[in-house]
Amino acid sequence: MANTGQQRRRFLKDLVWGTMAAGLTAFTAFLFSRRGDEHCCTNRWICTECSRLVDCILPQALSARQHGAGGKANVRGSDAG
Repeated sequence: MANTGQQRRRFLKDLVWGTMAAGLTAFTAFLFSRRGDEHCCTNRWICTECSRLVDCILPQALSARQHGAGGKANVRGSDAG
């Protein structure tokens, strides 16, 4: 009977550790999935030619707006240009 108690305890311990590991993995995946979608530059950090400068919230764009980059739209209508 003592062996059954030890097996049950071992099972519960493994279950708790497995649940914690799965939770940590899910939380990490959630954080990484949010990180990529937030705010990213699509114009190689060349703010003066970017069509999104007016609405961009990245620190480089804020600085470019303060220093008078203008916020003019790109002639070709592309950010990669």
